[in-house]
Amino acid sequence: MIKRRKWGWAVFAIIATVVISVMALYLYDSGNQEVKEPKHTPRSEPRQALVETPTPDSQEKHATESIAPKHKIGQARKRVAILIDDIGYDLSPLYELLKIDAPLTFAVLPHYAHSVDAANILHRAKREILLHLPMEPHAFPDENPGMGALLMSMSDRQIEEELDRDLDAIPFLSGVNNHMGSKFMEDEAKLNIVFKELKKRNLFFVDSRTTALSRGQEIAKKLRLRFVARKIFIDNDRDYVTILRNLTTRINEEFAHKSEAFVMIGHPRLKTIQALKEAIPVLKARGIDIVPVSALVQ
Repeated sequence: MIKRRKWGWAVFAIIATVVISVMALYLYDSGNQEVKEPKHTPRSEPRQALVETPTPDSQEKHATESIAPKHKIGQARKRVAILIDDIGYDLSPLYELLKIDAPLTFAVLPHYAHSVDAANILHRAKREILLHLPMEPHAFPDENPGMGALLMSMSDRQIEEELDRDLDAIPFLSGVNNHMGSKFMEDEAKLNIVFKELKKRNLFFVDSRTTALSRGQEIAKKLRLRFVARKIFIDNDRDYVTILRNLTTRINEEFAHKSEAFVMIGHPRLKTIQALKEAIPVLKARGIDIVPVSALVQ
């Protein structure tokens, strides 16, 4: 009887030990599963487009990704000078333009409230400065070139005196370009007076090409005056998409015609500034150098 009891307790002890061991193993496994990191991070669901309706900015974003062939080692680098006209009315756009990481050139109008301040700011920022010289257009007086304008009615002496006042009004000048002047730029005799004075002062001239009949290049060549003509107006059309295309697609077209360097002219307008901020980093990434205008004069 005693043997049977001992045997019964022994069996019970074995069964109890097995049960306890199994339960302990289960609890250990369960605890470990709670703190295990997954082997693979779950993939997130595809994200919806942030802008469902395309905007001008988003449409042009794709265009700027391929604005020029990628630069190849050994190729001559392409160069563009960007000249910003009409500086002197207001300093706010100037400060925005100076935030752009590129050696833009600036043309300052004479005798305006912020003309001298603008030239001083630009000089401290190490930017190239031109006199934006007002000249008579065909539509004068309906279109007025403003203070300091050279007019067809002036005598040779009056042109010389007005030109001297304009040149002396802006410090740190490297050159000059015409503001309006479609009529004045077609007159060889009057343009000759201007170019001779620029030659004396060792200044170059940028022809804004406000008329297809400009005599600028011809007279500059005769006088051996350093000269370059504008190729593209950036913002004649003030639409943002068009401005950005001029800074991208139009540049491609010019380079496709084997141009390796040219001058573009724009103005201190909000949409132009926005387009420049977007386009210039892409141009630089594609091997196009932004240079001061003086780098392209001949």
